[in-house]
Amino acid sequence: MRVRNERQDEFIEKIKAIREEAGQKVREQLSKEYEEAQKEGKHPWGGLWLKPAQIEGLIRQIKAKEKVVFGEILLILFVLLLCSWFFFRLLVLFFLPR
Repeated sequence: MRVRNERQDEFIEKIKAIREEAGQKVREQLSKEYEEAQKEGKHPWGGLWLKPAQIEGLIRQIKAKEKVVFGEILLILFVLLLCSWFFFRLLVLFFLPR
């Protein structure tokens, strides 16, 4: 267990004061940014400040991409099923006794 002396306590207090000061500056900047965006009618979405119409457009794009990904997954599953069937038929033909 360490024993702190007065010099270490002063140093720690300075660090805490600097941290609080920096945190306060960041909070002020964020609140200012938030107020400006609200005045412009923007909302936070995905780390960006966007207007509702832009958000709706992005949501439509995401839904379209999700449909494409779903189709690709179905295609991959179909190809795997076809390959499995093919290799099973080869196994039956060449390796299993009749």
